[in-house]
Amino acid sequence: MEKNRLLLFIFSFMPGAGQMYLNMMKKGIVLMTFFCGIGFIAAFFNIELLLFLLPVVWFYSFFDANNSGHLTYEERIGADSDFMMGLYQMASGDTKNVLKKGHAFLGVIFVLLGLYLLFDNVFRDLLWSLDNYLPGFRGIFHKFPTLLIAIFIIVWGIRLVKGEKPTEKPVDFKEYEGDKHE
Repeated sequence: MEKNRLLLFIFSFMPGAGQMYLNMMKKGIVLMTFFCGIGFIAAFFNIELLLFLLPVVWFYSFFDANNSGHLTYEERIGADSDFMMGLYQMASGDTKNVLKKGHAFLGVIFVLLGLYLLFDNVFRDLLWSLDNYLPGFRGIFHKFPTLLIAIFIIVWGIRLVKGEKPTEKPVDFKEYEGDKHE
């Protein structure tokens, strides 16, 4: 069944609604939940840093809905199932491997994010009052998120330049060479 292109365009402005209009309910619900969830978490926990993800999700949803409008009904249903299968595989298998390999890296990100939240939400007023005694302190603290991102980018760049360390394979067994009688 051919969908109305004008209605698809209008529904595409709300992340996930265009996909739902195209009967891609699973993908639409995931995109809508992701978009609204990011907005809620950013607002509730006062993490403005997460707001950069909202345009990314919005643009993806908008263009995906408009591009999916050219597919047949069967192709859209298949794409919806493939999307969910990809999410399931990512959540069940790949995430575990990523967490095993990069748990220290992920831990550093969580620590930095926690420190940022602590300072931004708890100590901000206290630090603003110090500006009377230490002129320019407010400007430095205001740039703190940018400083964290800069440090993150530098550390990530250094890791990329160094590359992965070659790992030695542990010797599980030693092959039996027979009796050495000379």
